[in-house]
Amino acid sequence: MDFSSLKYISTDAPTTDELELLNESRVRVAQVIRARWIILGILAAYGVVPYVIFQHYSIDLSSITTLQCVFPILAWCAMATYNAFLLYSHHWFANIRPLNQIQLLLDLLFVTVVIHYSGGAVSWFWPMYLVVTLESVLVMEKSSDTFAFALGASLAYGALLQLEFYGILPPVSMPFENLSLQQTLPYEVTKWAWVTMINLSVASIGVYLIKTIRHREEELKKLVIKDNLTTLYNRAYFFYRLHSEIQRAKRYNRPLSLLIMDMDNFKQFNDRYGHLVGDQLLRVLSGTIRSNIRHSAGKQSYELDIPCRYGGDEFAIILPETEVARGLQVANKLHQALAEKMFELPVGSIKITASFSMVSFPEDGRTEDQIYAAMDVVLYKAKAQGKNQVVTSESGRDRSMMMILKQGDFLRNALREQRIEAFLQPIANVRTGDVTAYEVLGRIRDGEMAVPALEFVEVAEELGMAHELDREVFRKGLAHQAVIAKTHPGAKLFFNLFPSSFMDIEWIRGIPELVRSAGVPCESVVLEITEREALPKLSQVATVIEELRAANISVALDDFGSGFSSFMYLKYLAIDYVKIEGSFIRQIATDPRDRIMVEHINDMAHQFGLKTVAEFVEDEATAKILAEIGVDYAQGHYYGLPSLPIA
Repeated sequence: MDFSSLKYISTDAPTTDELELLNESRVRVAQVIRARWIILGILAAYGVVPYVIFQHYSIDLSSITTLQCVFPILAWCAMATYNAFLLYSHHWFANIRPLNQIQLLLDLLFVTVVIHYSGGAVSWFWPMYLVVTLESVLVMEKSSDTFAFALGASLAYGALLQLEFYGILPPVSMPFENLSLQQTLPYEVTKWAWVTMINLSVASIGVYLIKTIRHREEELKKLVIKDNLTTLYNRAYFFYRLHSEIQRAKRYNRPLSLLIMDMDNFKQFNDRYGHLVGDQLLRVLSGTIRSNIRHSAGKQSYELDIPCRYGGDEFAIILPETEVARGLQVANKLHQALAEKMFELPVGSIKITASFSMVSFPEDGRTEDQIYAAMDVVLYKAKAQGKNQVVTSESGRDRSMMMILKQGDFLRNALREQRIEAFLQPIANVRTGDVTAYEVLGRIRDGEMAVPALEFVEVAEELGMAHELDREVFRKGLAHQAVIAKTHPGAKLFFNLFPSSFMDIEWIRGIPELVRSAGVPCESVVLEITEREALPKLSQVATVIEELRAANISVALDDFGSGFSSFMYLKYLAIDYVKIEGSFIRQIATDPRDRIMVEHINDMAHQFGLKTVAEFVEDEATAKILAEIGVDYAQGHYYGLPSLPIA
């Protein structure tokens, strides 16, 4: 992409390319500023060291006038002040080219002043013109600018020699020099021609070298950011640019759309025709993509949109400053182009189709993670609806799935980084208030916060991570048993497993061995089960429960009363505890109907020989009513909040 004819900042919302180019130019300006400090330091040393040497050897300096000393010093101070100003302000400027031209002109003026006051035609400082020429090579983008400054240096030097020759500027005498040469025209012409020739030669060599260097840099950059097969931008550059464009969209309140194209049945195409033909198809397809995206107007046209190869047969196109409606136009245009195009390949004319998904900022997300989740959801939707179409996220279900994927990333990272923790909530004897058990509750550590795992139930089930989460909570819960046994000997641990975990019958059957291997007595563990686990495989669950109880592991029926089938399970399942649904407990002190329900559940459970546990006990009034009813155990904030045990 050639931006040499563009201003660095073309609008009030500069593009990433413009900002990159501006930053590169600022870096070069900063390099010249640092180099100028070195040159000023050398010149200062050159002024001080000869003076010390002349004084040491008592050399006659009477020919050097006060003006000859003061003016170069003032010029040096002016350059140092100017350079200091540039050092702290060059990043303020958006259009660097005029700034570079100004500083080069000032450098030419400074060098000319120094040459004049150091002898003019006999001065040793004429090579400083070469330094200015090399400076222009570095900071100016156009080679014509460099040659212009080289000629400018030649003209400045020639004008200085002429002004001194004709006495318009009084020649300055210097020790050890043949001052008559200042009035010798052949010498001055020869000297000027020599300086001009050397300066133009340095400009030519510098321009050639900088072009070669920049060309090599551009080639290396292409190797880094381009896909070798299609010459589109690669996956790494896609993520870099998407990050940049999202930040730009936020900063300047601009829209942004992202188009993902997934070729339909490309695997079958590869299997049928071979990978070489498949690669050729991808190359031809990349040309079709390039010809159907937006380009800038003008002689030097460049791509406004950013086409990337996202995966093997997936392409992504970033559409900066593009609202949803305009993004759909681009997607439909490309979709139509594919529908009408026959791809000429060695195996013949081939027609292909692709599925397109489009997401937009800020409609589908305001962060990169949200945009990535939206991409996956919408692309899956396009494939599920029959392929060969353009699909956007339109429904609440799409948004819900995006949130699930986002939370899934959070949960997946927490599992990988071992940020799952097991909190314990006390279960107390209602009559005595003594703690007799703890329910193990999963928490996800997020900085200083411990997020309840309950918030991720749907995500864990939807994305198949429930079993892994259960195993981690189960393992860490068992590890707490040794700690709680010190203060509450014989206290049990209640574990509430995900439905999908309880459906893994073999893992459930292996729980007694897991418990024993952790050094925990099996009689200290209680597994909680709800209707969701029991209903699909009632007979199989009943058999497994009997096996667990035979190994001294107790079973509790959780959320009892929440479903119409709850009472049926008392007949078919050999359980030990009934945990009364919290919705009956919360308002038991104010709603007589809740009290009636709890009394009946408690009486029935006791008649079956079961212990009862009331959930969500929040205050003393509720606890007293439960004691009057005869409920065995209770848990809730009244008895204690979930927390990590203190060793």
